[in-house]
Amino acid sequence: MSDANISKTDGLFVFAIAAIITVLGLVGTNI
Repeated sequence: MSDANISKTDGLFVFAIAAIITVLGLVGTNI
């Protein structure tokens, strides 16, 4: 079960990073 929890956490972390990069990309384009 610990492996599943780690995988879920990593997935959320990767999703958060991707979202931040996307937002920064949109903001950079607007500037």
